[in-house]
Formats: sequence, structure tokens, C-alpha cells
Amino acid sequence: MKKIQNMLNKEQGLTLVELLAVIVVLGIIAAIAVPSINGIINDTEVQAREAIALQLYEAARITDTINDPEGNDDDVTLEELIDLEYFANGDLVDPVTALTIGDTTTVDFSTNIITVNDDSDNELFNYDYSSGTLTSVNP
Repeated sequence: MKKIQNMLNKEQGLTLVELLAVIVVLGIIAAIAVPSINGIINDTEVQAREAIALQLYEAARITDTINDPEGNDDDVTLEELIDLEYFANGDLVDPVTALTIGDTTTVDFSTNIITVNDDSDNELFNYDYSSGTLTSVNP
């Protein structure tokens, strides 16, 4: 029993040097991790916008195939897709700005560009579905 008591009495806390070493190591880990996490978040935002653009494209392609088999109509708006019940009004939200995607959003088959607008008709982003290029207009 005395042996255990002696061991407990001899035990001391961390020295200042040990504590500083731990803080330095945590700082280095944070310096490496923060930029990586920011990159992951940015990539996720881009992928989410691309997913919305592809949903719009597929719905517009189906609509255009059914309603315009001759290919005379060059574009389809979100308003048309809502009227045909592919989407509900206010169903699509931009993942970056959290703004509702507006009815004037257009899939243009002649230019292969999807122009995504908000409810105030401000451009949020463009997506070229032939090349898979996303152009962010509004951050």
C-alpha cells in the first residue's frame, strides 16, 4: 500500500515544454486540415450545382422529346417544367446561395447551355452540358 502511495506522490503534471509541443503539433495539423476541408466544401458545392443542372437538362430533354418531336423549340424553361409537374414550384434551391431557383431558368438546346436564375431573375450559374463546364456567375 505504501508503495502505491509513494508512486502517486512522485507523479507530476505536464511540463511547460511538453504542453507547448502538443500545441505546436495541433497547430500544424490544423494548418494542413483547414485548406483540405475548404477544398472539399467547394468541390461539393460545384457538384451540387452540376446535379441540379443535370436534373433540369434531363427533364427538359424529356419534355422537348414528347412535346416537340420535330425539334422546332430550342429551349425549355423551368416554368414549363413546373407546369408539366416535373418539379414543384420552389422545389429547387441553389446549394451555394440558398436562393430558390426561378421560373426563368432556361435549358437552351441550340447552345447547350443551362442558365440558372433566382426568383429575381439574377443569374446564379451557367452549365454547358456538352462539355460539363460549370460557370459560376453569382458566388
